[in-house]
Amino acid sequence: MSDFTRHGKSVGIFVLLISSVQVLFAQSEAHRSDAWVTDNNVSRVEHSNGYTLLSGGFSSLGKYSGGAIYTDVATGKDIDESLPKINGQATDVVSDGTGGWYIGGYFDMVDTVSVSNLVHIRSDKTVDRSWKPNPDNAPSVLKLNGTTLYVGGYFNQIAGQLRNNLVSFNTTTGALSAWTPNPNSSVEDIEISGTTLIVGGSFTLMGATVRTRLAAFDIATGSLTTWSPNINARVARLALDGTGVFIAGDFTSAGGASRTGVARIDLTSTLATAPVITLNSGAFVNDLQVAGGILYLAGSFTTVNGATRNNIASLNVATAAVSTLNLNLTSTDYVGRISIDGTSLYLVGTFNVVNGTARQNAAAINSSTGALLNWDPSLQNAPNIVVATSSGIWLGGYFSTVDNNFRNGFVLIEEATNTLWPFQIDIGGYVNTIAVKDNIVYIGGQFNSVNKTSRSNLAALDLRTGTLLSWDPKVYGLSVTDRTAVVNSIKIKDNQLFVAGRFYAVNSMATIRPGLASVDLATGAATSWNPLVGDGKTINQYVNSIDILGTTLYAGGVFNLLNLSVTRNNVAAISTENANILTWDPNASGEVFRVRANTSTVYVTGSFQGGIGGTPRPYGIAALDAATGKPTTWNPTLDGVAYDIALQNTSLFVAGYFGSIDTKFRPGLASFNTQSGTLNDWTPDIEDDGEGGYSTNTLSVSTSRLFVGGNFQRVGGEQRPYYAEYDLCPGKPDIVLNGTTLSTNASGDLQWYAYGEAVPGATSSSFEVSPIEYGVYAVSVTEFGCEIFSDDAIYSVTALENEHEPSINIYPNPAEVQITVEGPALSQTLDITLTDIMGRVLRAERNTTARTLSFSEYGPGTYVLIVESAGTRYVRKVMKVR
Repeated sequence: MSDFTRHGKSVGIFVLLISSVQVLFAQSEAHRSDAWVTDNNVSRVEHSNGYTLLSGGFSSLGKYSGGAIYTDVATGKDIDESLPKINGQATDVVSDGTGGWYIGGYFDMVDTVSVSNLVHIRSDKTVDRSWKPNPDNAPSVLKLNGTTLYVGGYFNQIAGQLRNNLVSFNTTTGALSAWTPNPNSSVEDIEISGTTLIVGGSFTLMGATVRTRLAAFDIATGSLTTWSPNINARVARLALDGTGVFIAGDFTSAGGASRTGVARIDLTSTLATAPVITLNSGAFVNDLQVAGGILYLAGSFTTVNGATRNNIASLNVATAAVSTLNLNLTSTDYVGRISIDGTSLYLVGTFNVVNGTARQNAAAINSSTGALLNWDPSLQNAPNIVVATSSGIWLGGYFSTVDNNFRNGFVLIEEATNTLWPFQIDIGGYVNTIAVKDNIVYIGGQFNSVNKTSRSNLAALDLRTGTLLSWDPKVYGLSVTDRTAVVNSIKIKDNQLFVAGRFYAVNSMATIRPGLASVDLATGAATSWNPLVGDGKTINQYVNSIDILGTTLYAGGVFNLLNLSVTRNNVAAISTENANILTWDPNASGEVFRVRANTSTVYVTGSFQGGIGGTPRPYGIAALDAATGKPTTWNPTLDGVAYDIALQNTSLFVAGYFGSIDTKFRPGLASFNTQSGTLNDWTPDIEDDGEGGYSTNTLSVSTSRLFVGGNFQRVGGEQRPYYAEYDLCPGKPDIVLNGTTLSTNASGDLQWYAYGEAVPGATSSSFEVSPIEYGVYAVSVTEFGCEIFSDDAIYSVTALENEHEPSINIYPNPAEVQITVEGPALSQTLDITLTDIMGRVLRAERNTTARTLSFSEYGPGTYVLIVESAGTRYVRKVMKVR
C-alpha cells in the first residue's frame, strides 16, 4: 500500500462493492437444504473423485418436501416449493378464504418458525407468527365457516387454555372463542348444514350430555341440539346428502339399525335410512364423498352389496346400485382418504398398482370411468390426507420427499450437480465402498451379481452409461460359493486397486490373497502384492479399513498376524511397493473400524478400549504418531463411542454414538483441529435418533462437503432420517468501518487484502486504512481448508483540501453537461475514475490526455471523481444537476 505524503483534510465514505461478490459455499451448523432424503437406513457413505456412494436398506430417494405438499392437478408434481415446509405430518388443510391456508398436524416447526400442530400460512407464503394456538396434539379436522375456524381432534390444551377436542377461533382477531362443547373424546370430522354444525368422532358425551359419536350444534348460539343418533363405535368421516348425512367408521350399529362401516342418518329423525349398504364382515370405511348423486367409499373391504370391490367403490345414492368403478386393488391394499374435484377422484393409502399401472400410495382416476389419470406424486410413504381444489391438490402425511427416484440400496450422487447417477443398478447383495477414476466407478461389497451378471464382491461400471464392464477380479471366500466373503474398503494408487476385506482368494482359488490384495485397474489381475492377513488358511482375520499415504498403506481390522510370521494386532503399516510389513506397530487391543492418515498422524476408531500402544483409549478413538506408532496425548472424552472418522486438511470429523465430547454438546458428530487437537466450535444440527440418543454411523468428505449417515430421524427440525450433508467452507465474512479501522467478527484464519493483494502481517480481526487514500479492501477467512472472501469494501475520500501544495480545479461544480479538470501540477496523462456515492465505478479512463469528462448521461446526484497524476491521487466530490 502506498504511503502518501499529502496531509489534507479528508472525509471518508465506506461501501461494499456488490459487483465483486464471490459466490462460494457457506459453512454453517445448519445442514444443506438440498440434500437427498432416503426412505430407509444408510449404512455407508463414501466419497470418491466427485461422486458419493450411499448404500443401505433404502429403496428410493427424493427431495425434501416436509409433511405437506401442494401438487399440480394434472401431474402430481409439487407446484409450489416456496410454501413453508411442514416439518412433521399434516392431518388436515383448509383454505383461509384469502389465498392462504390453515394446516393441522403433528409438527413443532414450520420452516424455521417454532409452532406446534396448527399453523396459518398467509397468502404471501409466510408463516403467521402472530397466531400460534399450539394445541397439545394434532387436530383431526379443520372447518372454516365465514370468519369462524372450527378445530376438532384429540387435544386437551389449545391457545394456552384447557379445552377438550373441539374449539373455534375468530379468524379476524385470531382469538379463541368462548364456546366450550367439551366432548369427552376425539372429534374426527365436521360438516355444516345450513345453520347446523355436525360433528362425528369417538366421544360419548358433549359436556355432561350424552351424545354417542355424532352430535349437532346451532351455529348461531353454539348450543347443542336435541339431534342424537346412537352410533356404537367411532365415526371417522361425514358427507352431507340433502336431508341426511352419510357417516363412515368402524361401527356395526347406527341410528337404531345394523350398519357396518357406513350409514345414512336422517338429520331430523336421527334414524338410519336408505340406502342400506352391506360390506363384508370385519370391513370398515375410512372416508366417503357424495357428488352428483354418487356415493364414493374408501377403506378396507372386499365386497359392497355383494359385488367384489377391494377398498374403493361407488354407489348410486338413490338405488344403492354398485357402479362398475373397479380399480383392481388387492385385498391387502388400503385406501385411507379420498377427495373429489369435478370428475377427478383422488385417493391415497398403501398400494403400488392401480388398474395395472404403478402408483405409489397416491393416484387419481376419472370418477365415472375409473380410468387412471396422469397425476402421480410418487411418494415414499402413504399420505394421511388428500384435499382437492381446482388449483391444486394438497397431500399430507408421514412423508418428507417428492419426486422420488427408485434405487435399491445403492446410489451415486454427483457432487457438482447434486444429481443422482441416472442408472438403477441391480446389486445381488450390497456395496460397501467405491473408487472413481477415468469415468469408471469401482465398487466393492458383498454381492454375487451386478445387473444379473455374475460378479464376486468387486466390479466396475462405466460412469457415463452405467454399463457393467468386463473387468472381473473375482474376490472369493474359502470357496467360490462362500457367501461370507466381503470387500470392505478399496483405494486407487497409480494403476492399482488395493482391496481390503474378509476374503481368501482373488481371480481364482489358486491365487491366495487373504484380507488384502492389489489388482490391476486395466485387467483385474491380482498383482504379486500379498501381505497375507492371518494364518493363510481361514478368513477369521480380516481388514475393515485402509488408507494410503505415499507408499504406505495403513490397515485396520481384526488380525494378529501378517505375512505368516509378523505379529501385528489389528492395525499395521504395509509398503504398497513390495508388501513389506513396516516396523510401525501400535498394537491395538481390539478391533479397528476405521483408519485415516495425514502426513504426521494416523487416526483410528474401534473397540480397543483396553488400550492401543499400551495406552488406554476407553472411547474407541486414538491418534497415532505416523513415524513411531505411539499414541499421541490427544484423548477426547466422549459420553459414548466413536464409529467413523474422516480427514479434510486440518479437520478431523468424528461420528459415533455420543451426545458430548470433552463436556461440550455434540450430537453424534463433531470436528477437531488436527494441529492443536482442540474441539472445533462447530455443532451440527442433527437431532436425536427418536429414542433420546445421538447416533451417526458413517461419514465421508469431499473438498467442500461432509456426508453423514446414521440413525437420526430429524436434521434442523426437518424430517430427514438417515442422511445429511454439511458445507465445510466458512461463511462469507462481513466488514464494518469505525473511523479508519476496518474490522470483522469472522472466526478462523484471517487475511486482509488491499487492491486484491494480501497485506503481509494483516491477519488480525481489524485493519487500519489510510485516512486520505481511496482504497479497495477485503478480508478472507480460511477454515476447513477453504478460503472465503468478503465482498470488496471501498474506502473513498470525498473531500480533500490543502492550501500548501499545488491542487486541482474541477469546474463547473455543480455540473450539467460536462466537467473539466485543471491544475498546474497535473501531468500530461491522467487516470480518471468516476464513482457514485456508493463507490460503484461508473467510468474509468486510463492514461488519458483529456481534461473534460462528459456528465450528461448521469442522473442528478452526488458523485466522486478520482484523478491520479504522477503518483498523486486527488479525490473530489462533484454534483450533477439537470
